[in-house]
Amino acid sequence: MYTVTCSLDKVGLIKRFKVVGQHIQSLPPKMAWVLCKHPLRRFWAGQTALASGNHLAVIIMLPIQENPNKTRCYLEDLLETYAIKKSWPIILGDLNFQFDKSDNVDVIKIQEVLTTYRLKQIVTVPTHNKNHILDWVITKNKEIIKDIQVTDKCVSDHFVIAFQLDIQKPPPKKGTVVTRSKDIDHAKLSIYLSSKVQEISIDSGCDKVEAFNTITTNIFDKHAPLKTRTVTDKPAAPWMTATIKEAKAERRRAERTWKASKLTLHSPYLPRFPPRKC
Repeated sequence: MYTVTCSLDKVGLIKRFKVVGQHIQSLPPKMAWVLCKHPLRRFWAGQTALASGNHLAVIIMLPIQENPNKTRCYLEDLLETYAIKKSWPIILGDLNFQFDKSDNVDVIKIQEVLTTYRLKQIVTVPTHNKNHILDWVITKNKEIIKDIQVTDKCVSDHFVIAFQLDIQKPPPKKGTVVTRSKDIDHAKLSIYLSSKVQEISIDSGCDKVEAFNTITTNIFDKHAPLKTRTVTDKPAAPWMTATIKEAKAERRRAERTWKASKLTLHSPYLPRFPPRKC
């Protein structure tokens, strides 16, 4: 098992086990995700939501040397779980059926199952070194799958299947947050707050607490009024560590210093932090 490219949004891996019931273990954190184990006995399937619409990528792994009839039942049970959902999958995996043998009884039966759910297998060239189509790409809408390429990387008896998905990236979600300004004189705020609190002359404990809360709220509203901001929900970036954030902040400080002064004194910063291109 290997990676062809690092330009991946998500990676889903399914592993075949010799022991029935053994749990799927995930890869190291921030590397990839093993997404789920299908509840069907002796059948493994992982799914990941794509970044648009009602599409799912489902990677399946069939049991070793399984009876063809059982394999067809497993696949049909898997499809039934999606029949009642809005999300229809793009199914990827080694089904171990020679799709190029259209007269094969097992292939015909699998095709009938796919037809029932209005699905199609769209790989048309051999995916195995024995010149057969064993690895299938199954979808309901073949128009979203573009530029399918099957490549022999010479590291396995199976070939690599690569393709582009013609889907639109959804716009980022926006939300509203309420904040207070941090640019306040803490010394003056402390003195003003102390003087106002001392003016409280109520004996009842509950009333005194309520008066204290009212005074402090009014004071903060005066010195640091609430502000409403619209923020954009950004996708998670696990590679953005504290070290990288500090380096980017230092680069921006160096740029501002050099742009403001234009002095050769600040030129040593430039080799370390090249100006960004607009």
